[in-house]
Order: sequence, then structure tokens, then C-alpha cells
Amino acid sequence: MTRSVERTDDVPLSRQLATGLSDNGQGAGAAFRALRESKGLTLEDASAYMKHPVSRIQALEDERWDVLPKGTALRGMIRNYARFLGADGQALVQALEPAIGKTGAGLGESVLAKGVPDIRERAQVGNWVWLFTLLLVCAAVLVYASWQGWLPADWWSGEGN
Repeated sequence: MTRSVERTDDVPLSRQLATGLSDNGQGAGAAFRALRESKGLTLEDASAYMKHPVSRIQALEDERWDVLPKGTALRGMIRNYARFLGADGQALVQALEPAIGKTGAGLGESVLAKGVPDIRERAQVGNWVWLFTLLLVCAAVLVYASWQGWLPADWWSGEGN
């Protein structure tokens, strides 16, 4: 059972969380934990609010960046957790950028790095396939129409008006 969360600004801890981080982002997890505990909130409360498993929030507080989502999803999770705790999420993401920037590229870059063609290349290949299929169908219709005698005899011979 989760209780309603009353957010009171805990200025010293919020300020520590947003501005007191070192250049590599170390200490963010401890500051998150201290702010959450100062408000009397549990990991389960945070989990219910954020719709993330307790293990993921625990990983955030333990600064285990390698087990957390990468890129935009991680930045959104940090903003959401900061909002839940009453801190400035954007300032936190900027302060943690050196630490979370090491986690790798977002989905689009990681997919392209694996050699999968991007959508424009697939679209160009797809266009040629459709064009070839259309020409093949047209040729089949002409052959069938000729075979059935639906086309005039002089149409094939080139004789005309």
C-alpha cells in the first residue's frame, strides 16, 4: 500500500542534489537516497510513483549506470525521480551528464552502429521492389490478354492505320 506523498522543499538537500555533484556525477545516488529518506519515503513509494521496479530505483541510488536504461530513457528517469523528490530534474540531468553520457548511445545510434540500414536506405530498396513487381504484373496481364485473344492481332505485328 502506498501512502500519498506530500512534497516539502528540503532546500539544502535539493540544492546538494542539483549543484553539489562532482564533475563525474559521483555522489548523486547518495544525495537521491538522503533526500528520499529525509522526506520519509521508501523505495516502494518511489516505485509506485515512477512505475519502475524497486531494483531500478535502487540501481539509480547506487549509481550502477551499467544496469540502468541508456540515453533518453535514463535522462527521463532521473527527471521523473527528481520531480518526485521535489528537486530540479533538468539541473540534475545536466550535472549527471558526464556520468550518464558514458552509458552509450541511444537506440537509433546503437542500431546504426550494428550495420542495420537506416529507414531511408530500406525505403529506396522497397521502392525498386514495388516497381519491379508492378512491371511483372503488367507483363503477365499483357501475356494473358494476348493468350485469351483480347488484344487485336495487328497490335502485336505493328501493323496499323
